[in-house]
Amino acid sequence: MPEQDLQDWFAPFIQPRSSAVLEPVQLEHYIKLIIQMLHIQVHCYKADGTLVLKLAYSVVDGAGDPLQSDAAFLQSLMQQAKQDSVFIVSDHGPIVYGGVLVNEQIIIFGPVIIGVPQDDIAKLHGLRHNCAPPSLTKGDVPSFCSALLLLHSIFNKEDLSLNAFIARSFLNATILKSLSRKISDITALNIEGQPHHPLSMETRVLENIRLGDPDRLMQSLDYPYPGRRGTLATDILRSEKNIGIIDVTLSARAAISGGLGVERAYVVADAFILQVEDAKTPQEVFAIKTAAQLRFAQLVKENKGQAEDYLKLNQPPVAHDEVVQATDNDTEVIERQNKIVMTIKNYVQRSIHSKLTIESISNELKLSKSYMQRIFREREHISLMRYCRREKIKVAEQLLCDSDYSIAEITEMLSFCSQSHFTQCFKKEVGVTPDIFRLKHKVTI
Repeated sequence: MPEQDLQDWFAPFIQPRSSAVLEPVQLEHYIKLIIQMLHIQVHCYKADGTLVLKLAYSVVDGAGDPLQSDAAFLQSLMQQAKQDSVFIVSDHGPIVYGGVLVNEQIIIFGPVIIGVPQDDIAKLHGLRHNCAPPSLTKGDVPSFCSALLLLHSIFNKEDLSLNAFIARSFLNATILKSLSRKISDITALNIEGQPHHPLSMETRVLENIRLGDPDRLMQSLDYPYPGRRGTLATDILRSEKNIGIIDVTLSARAAISGGLGVERAYVVADAFILQVEDAKTPQEVFAIKTAAQLRFAQLVKENKGQAEDYLKLNQPPVAHDEVVQATDNDTEVIERQNKIVMTIKNYVQRSIHSKLTIESISNELKLSKSYMQRIFREREHISLMRYCRREKIKVAEQLLCDSDYSIAEITEMLSFCSQSHFTQCFKKEVGVTPDIFRLKHKVTI
C-alpha cells in the first residue's frame, strides 16, 4: 500500500459552504448548550493564549485544570486548532480533548474520558500536567466529535463527515506504516504457499445456513479446502477468538437473511460470542464457532418448518387461475409487504417480555390492524397472535431449560395474564406442561 496523505483520503467528505448560516455572536450560547448536553468544561482563548471564558457544567477546582498548569500542553492544543480549525486528540490513553477555531478565538473542550472514569487515571493525568487530579467527564467519541463538528459547521462554513473526522484524527503515519507492513507480510505468506481459504468456502457455509440445511452445512465445513484461516492477532488464542467472533456474526446475518428473527439471531449470536471469549484453547474456540454455525442452520430450518406445517394444515386448495394471478403480482408490492412483515417480527422479538396485542402492535408500528394481520398471515402462513404466542413459548422453553426461574416468574416475565393461562398456552404449543418439560430438559452443570 503506497503511503498517502490522510487529508487526501478524507477530502471527499469535507464540504465547504459558500455562506455562513449564523453569525458568530451567538458562540457563547451554543457553547452553553453543548455543556448542558455533554456535561463538559470549555475554555475560550484568544490567539495569544489569553483566557477569555471558562465554563463548566459543575464547579471545577482550578488546581485540577491541566490547561492552566501546563503551558506547553495548552500551546500544543492551540497550535493544532490553528492548523486544523477543528480537532480531537488523545492525551494519556482514554482521555481526549477537542477544539475549534472560531474567528481567531480557540475553544477547547475537555478533558473527557472515553469509558468509565477511574481515580488512578485522573491521578496519572494530573501528574502528567503538574496539577491535582482533574474532574473527568465520561463521554463517547461520536457525541464529543458531533459537538465539535456542529460548532465548526455553523461558524466555519464547512461540513465534515463525522466518521471521516474521527478516522482522520486517530489514524497516523505509524499506524499506516504498520498496516502496510502487515499487508506485505501476509502477501509473502501467501506466496510461500499458505493462501487464505477460497471465498467459495465461506459462501457455501453461509448459503447453507441461510437455506436452513444443517446436513449440507456440515458437508461444506468438512470439505478439504486448500489454504488457511487468516491471522487476526499475534497471540494464537486471541486470533482464533477473533475469527470465531467473525464466523458467529456472519452466521447470524445469514440466518436473518434466511428468515430468522433479528432479535432471536442477535441473542443467540451474543451468547456464542460470550462463550468464545470464555474459551481457554484454540480447539475450544473452533468447537464453539462450529456449534454456532450448526445452531443457526437448525434455527432457520425450524423456522421454515413451522411455516410449512401451518400452511399444510390451514391453506385451502388454490385454483390454477389464482396461481397465475399470484405470480403476476407486482414485485414491488410483495417486497414492501415482506419488509412490513419483517418489521412486525422484529418488533415482536424486541417486545417479547411485554403484553402483545393486535392493537398495541398496530399503534406502535402505525399500521392498520386488518391490513397488518392479513399480510402477516399471507406471508408467514400463521396468524400474528399465534406467532406472538409461539415466540413467547420459545423463550419460555429456553428459560425452563437453562435458568432457575420459577414457572410463576417466567409467567410474569413473559406477561402472561396468569400461570394457568401460561401453562395452557405452553401445553398447546409444546405438548406437555412447563413443569414436565423442565424435568425432561433441564440442563445441570
